[in-house]
Amino acid sequence: MTHQPTSELPAHSALVLTQHTGEHAGAAYHPRYRPPARAYRCDLCPEPAAFWDHCHDHGLIRGPLCRSCNGSEGFWVHSRHGVEHLMRCPDCRSAGHPPIRNRVARILPTMQLLLHHYDPARHPLYGHAVWADGVGVWERVFAQLSAGYASAEAQCTHRDCGARWTVWVDRARFERLDQLRLLTGRELPGQTYTSGRPRWPAEPTDVFWLDNPAGVPAAARPREAATVVLPGAYARRLQEAAPDVLNEVALSLCWTRRGRAEALEITSDTVGLITLSTMLYLPARKDPQRPWTPAERRGLDQASARIRGSLHALTSGR
Repeated sequence: MTHQPTSELPAHSALVLTQHTGEHAGAAYHPRYRPPARAYRCDLCPEPAAFWDHCHDHGLIRGPLCRSCNGSEGFWVHSRHGVEHLMRCPDCRSAGHPPIRNRVARILPTMQLLLHHYDPARHPLYGHAVWADGVGVWERVFAQLSAGYASAEAQCTHRDCGARWTVWVDRARFERLDQLRLLTGRELPGQTYTSGRPRWPAEPTDVFWLDNPAGVPAAARPREAATVVLPGAYARRLQEAAPDVLNEVALSLCWTRRGRAEALEITSDTVGLITLSTMLYLPARKDPQRPWTPAERRGLDQASARIRGSLHALTSGR
């Protein structure tokens, strides 16, 4: 992320903005680099550029960015367009990966999902937790995952709780959850304009692991699974909104009749259940103008409680 004095930049209103085609990528960055970035459109969105972004590891220009995209560097690695921008640095292309801080940022949202969903029934303050092992934890977790698995202690942040628990995940499960998170269209800060229009939505991309990780091989662990029953009215709406993601999440799924009502039985592992929990409101995001019926609303609440209960059973070892 690059900061440049705005007083040195001419107003772009009198200029015909052109699209940057890479002609300045790889040049040595200087705060007074010419031509000014405001002669171009942003590399990541259609807005006028304001700064020359450069790689802080190598000091080389990547391209022009608008003020908003320039402040969203932590989220570029969640889209193909953002990764392409990071790799416009010739030295990063030669190395085969973006800088370490971008690679670490790539794992944060997925690790937060694990942190917030592990054993939620025992820790009722759902979603209020932090890693407990101090400064630099994300770099250590990233190094562990590069080696095969990560294990870290988490703690509840509420003053009346203070509970601690251990989160364990192997790299294969992490990658599956990470790709499922991106498939569900989870919104990340900096990916939409204030008007709500998408700028560069998250989409499945590779994770750039450490080249020479320090760690030990992952221990073999069984693939735990549990079955949850989603009430029919809500399940139909969820299946309509995201049939492909639902098929990816489930190890098996089938419709059954319980009395006079239908229900969707989904068998899934911990990663699948966490993904299900994060996509419960996906129907509302897909079709915001369509109101919820009372049966769908009740089904949503029941589905949330059942998924959390199954996660508790799996993560607490029962």
